[in-house]
Amino acid sequence: MAIPEEDRLVGDCGEKRVNRTLLQHPRLRWLVSAMAVMLVVGACSSTPAATTAPSAGGGSSGVQAPADSETVKRVKAAGKLVGGAGQVLPWTGLDTATNKYYGATIVIAEEIAKRIGVPLEVKAVGNDIVVQEVGAGNIDLALYPLYVNPKRLEVIDMVPWHKGGFCYLVLKDNAKINKLEDLDQDGVRLQAFDGFPFYEEFKKKYPKLTLVSRPLASDADTGIPDVLAGRADVATIDNPLVYAWLQRYTQFKVIPDAETCLNNPDLPTPIALGSPKGDTAFTNFLKALYEEMAPTIKAELEKYSDPKYVVLPGG
Repeated sequence: MAIPEEDRLVGDCGEKRVNRTLLQHPRLRWLVSAMAVMLVVGACSSTPAATTAPSAGGGSSGVQAPADSETVKRVKAAGKLVGGAGQVLPWTGLDTATNKYYGATIVIAEEIAKRIGVPLEVKAVGNDIVVQEVGAGNIDLALYPLYVNPKRLEVIDMVPWHKGGFCYLVLKDNAKINKLEDLDQDGVRLQAFDGFPFYEEFKKKYPKLTLVSRPLASDADTGIPDVLAGRADVATIDNPLVYAWLQRYTQFKVIPDAETCLNNPDLPTPIALGSPKGDTAFTNFLKALYEEMAPTIKAELEKYSDPKYVVLPGG
């Protein structure tokens, strides 16, 4: 799915400024709410690097780090794997009591380091520069849930390990809509916003669906009030926030079900970490590792998608 590069970047490190076009993207607003606040106190701060030691003897069972990988050679020579991270739950969080990062991206990075046989060092790096930092060789991995797009692929390699996408809130007493296919009906109204960038994708998949548009009222605006007021039947939500939205609005059901929403959203865009460009042996290693770690990654995402961890638009 083509999304303009400028709509994939959230503001500038250390400033409470965000791309306003991004705020019109229901899929991406979770990223603004999490990062616009957290990066100011996390990835843009002078937070010391946290280091995780490898297991005794290094290495691990399962797929092994390729000896012919230039990335692996460089990491071994340096004696550590360096990742750049910031708080973007449910993927990555920061425990302020211990100053240690946690979440699926960290679990993946720890396992990569273990397979290479070196400790992991996690540095706080702003999301606006993390791709360039990998490209310049200043860090080894971008530990962010980065949407895969052509501009980033000019600088780094990206191996998808999850998906970002849409899910839909519908009132529980709406018997007409119970599955994704039910969106493609005459008279079903989905609340969108002026400048909605996914119009063509929606109309292609759901040609009978009516997209109701209005101006974005605020940075935290959603289509939920429109459904509650009867002006629309469906509100879009971002899949990482599904459990938090359902906890806040108990009168809604989610299409598809919450677990499917989190792991297999509608109209998905691949999400990846960033690794050094042109190292085919390393990207093949990551593909095999992600497949091996799939149950662990799924469990981490479900754990930190709990409403007590994530931040909804507007707080």
